[in-house]
Amino acid sequence: HTRSFHVTGVQTCALPISTGYFGTDTFQYTATNAGGTSSAATATITISPPTLVASPVAGALTAGTVGSAYSNVTLTTSGGASPYTYAVTTGSLPAGLSLSAGVISGTPTTAGTSSFTITATDSSTSSHTTLATNYSIAVALATQATLNASASASSINTNGTSTVSTTGGSGTGAVSYAVTSGTCTISGTTVTAGTVAETCTVTATKAADSAYAATTATVNITVSLPTPTLTFTTPTSASVTMGGSLTNAAKIGRAHV
Repeated sequence: HTRSFHVTGVQTCALPISTGYFGTDTFQYTATNAGGTSSAATATITISPPTLVASPVAGALTAGTVGSAYSNVTLTTSGGASPYTYAVTTGSLPAGLSLSAGVISGTPTTAGTSSFTITATDSSTSSHTTLATNYSIAVALATQATLNASASASSINTNGTSTVSTTGGSGTGAVSYAVTSGTCTISGTTVTAGTVAETCTVTATKAADSAYAATTATVNITVSLPTPTLTFTTPTSASVTMGGSLTNAAKIGRAHV
């Protein structure tokens, strides 16, 4: 740009430069006094481009949860000529989220961490100024509804059995069972007690799926020794003469005495 000015005496000149302009501007001027007018002189002014500042700063943005509306993040920029426009220029937002007019919103559909770059562009008239900022958003699986575990018999004798089951939870994850305390064993959903009195703890785990994190529940089964019974084996009846003797056998549980 070349401007021409006529200067009389000591003057301050306001150059007609457009708002949002940066770059090099050249103008000519002359000076006039009682002795006449000087030859034209040329001056050059360089206007530096603005320095844009992004908010939020680079880094992790508010985390999200699968299936829940995202807490909208609004991007703002200062330092340049407004209004600003925004675009994802590398990477991608988490599935289910979108960027519109500087606002990230939506409902995440997939868990994981997404990294991306958003570029802000100002409205400078000579050449737009841009600022690229790197962000990430972590999306977590949702928490399942409460999982409840129960046993068909919460108290059994040694070598006895009980069946465990669950209610509640969320999603399509399968349920598995494991004995996490005690000497009981489990096959499928059937718990078999050992030979000692104790409390066995069974932990039920409902696995994660694409929407929900895994969750667990526990149930306790009390194992008791059976009440002993005394049974005479042989003979069940007998006759003995005065001064004679009789030998008999009895069984307590599984032991003979």
